[in-house]
Amino acid sequence: MERHAKLISICTIIATWVIYVADLAINIFNMFGDSFWQSLIGIAAWKVYYATFVLFLFPILSCGSLLLSKPLKSRTLGVLMAVTFSTVCIYMHSIYFPFAKTAALYATADHPTKQTLRDLLKHFTSIKDIFGVIFMAAFLVIFAWIFIRVISGRTEYPRYFAFINPVTGLLVSILLRTVAPGAREAIMPVFVSSFWLGLLMTSYLLYWLRLRSSRR
Repeated sequence: MERHAKLISICTIIATWVIYVADLAINIFNMFGDSFWQSLIGIAAWKVYYATFVLFLFPILSCGSLLLSKPLKSRTLGVLMAVTFSTVCIYMHSIYFPFAKTAALYATADHPTKQTLRDLLKHFTSIKDIFGVIFMAAFLVIFAWIFIRVISGRTEYPRYFAFINPVTGLLVSILLRTVAPGAREAIMPVFVSSFWLGLLMTSYLLYWLRLRSSRR
């Protein structure tokens, strides 16, 4: 993998930003509860296909994560990131198509069928929410771990790189929700976790490539 570090890094960076655009297209702000499938009613078909098929990009992110394990000086952290991308994240994107199609049927169905479809959507939602909680837990563990390692100087990165982290976006989002909810709504796309993931992958991988090159 080290021999192909540049290619893997470039592919990972591109894949991360493609996934971010998919998250915006599918309106990822509504991740939990009935609001998720309700937001999919009437959504353009291309957005659903796009957000679904980007799941094939997550193995690329897994490779990029394993590559980061060296500058982060933690093989365990790299493996945990790779496993999360290749399991939970793939599942989360695989559900968009069945949710959207069932929601579209619900919107046009007669009353008896509508109730059956609503029950089915609730069942889908309960399973999705379980994986959503797993995703959020893994998200917090992984990126809090990265923050701690970088801020404590135990990696190849400058300490300020610790703030290029999805946890930073989460904390700023919570703060703005309290003090300036209007401002938060206006810039909501920058608080999607994949936006901060894109910043992290881009800055961390490019820095690592430059560092490797300077050492040759």
